[in-house]
Amino acid sequence: MFATLRRTACLGLLLYSTSSTAQYAGMTGAVWLEKSEADRCSISQTLGPTGGTATFHQREGQRLGFFVDQHPLVSISSDSRIYAAPPLWRHDQPLTLLGETRRARGNRPFQIPAEIAERMLHSLSMGEAALFSHLDPGLTNEVATLTLSPAFLYPALSEFRRCVQALTPFNPDKLDLFEVRFAYGEASLGRQAQDRLSRLIQRLEKETDLTALKITGFTDNGGAVHENLEMARMRALSVENYLLAAGVDSRLLKRGYLGQAQPRYSNQSAAGRAGNRRVEIQITR
Repeated sequence: MFATLRRTACLGLLLYSTSSTAQYAGMTGAVWLEKSEADRCSISQTLGPTGGTATFHQREGQRLGFFVDQHPLVSISSDSRIYAAPPLWRHDQPLTLLGETRRARGNRPFQIPAEIAERMLHSLSMGEAALFSHLDPGLTNEVATLTLSPAFLYPALSEFRRCVQALTPFNPDKLDLFEVRFAYGEASLGRQAQDRLSRLIQRLEKETDLTALKITGFTDNGGAVHENLEMARMRALSVENYLLAAGVDSRLLKRGYLGQAQPRYSNQSAAGRAGNRRVEIQITR
């Protein structure tokens, strides 16, 4: 499935043999751009004529994240693998598998967890390209590859690192994750979900050092992407309203939604899909 990787784009032509040894033909890349904000740092690269953008980002108190915004939107989801390709002067070296993920439908096909994002950024800083390989329904017996180039990474990476150093660092001892699940096609809180939230509220009443409660809605991969995003939004709103009605300080609450992106469990089983129909509450102290 992943034996042969091929991509032709403005980033140049990369061909990979079945032995996963890289052969290069003039890879170039767009300049990386850094953006610093009071509570967030980011570094991004344009991915070519489609107007897509790859972005590493880090918020205060959180770990590194990564996502790709791509146009036109992706219509079919598929499994994907992320590789590090050696620098040009080490073209005889094999590819290194950095992790596996899911290419989701919609305009944000890739949202990568911290562990893989950190490996990707390190590889890029060492002059290695990051390759996202996935089956493309428009191709026959081939694997399409999205490429992040290490070219022109500096000085943007230096500015990004300076920005991150000024943020409040990630501290796993101050982070807690709470999960509420929903029935299929439902955004209202069931009895079990209400019971769990009630226990959470009792626990929060004893906390004295809370700084934020981040509420994020998710769905399984059934249905259209835009419908899943709306369902995730409504689920997150249900949880937020329940917490507000119980007297939780509104200044602590931050609401978001990702739909079917970032599944925690496999969507290949009924139990996994049930686990992905959830709202996560990230508790920061």
